[in-house]
Amino acid sequence: MDAHEFDASGMWRLIGAALLLAVLCAGAALLALRADAQPAVMAPPATSVPSDEIPDDPTIAPDPNQKADDNVSFPTDI
Repeated sequence: MDAHEFDASGMWRLIGAALLLAVLCAGAALLALRADAQPAVMAPPATSVPSDEIPDDPTIAPDPNQKADDNVSFPTDI
């Protein structure tokens, strides 16, 4: 068999392998999209606040001496 001779059976095997890979990828994408569309199962809300946790009081203003900028650090070797 010459190197330039047309090999039809090899071409059809390559086409079949490419089609199989395409179907597998499409199936995996479909499964991923269906799993993403499922509603998330939520835990039931807590009925009581644990005794060691202090509830947040929105009427109390934050300390004016503490700023968010005080906790930011930047590298000095830039």
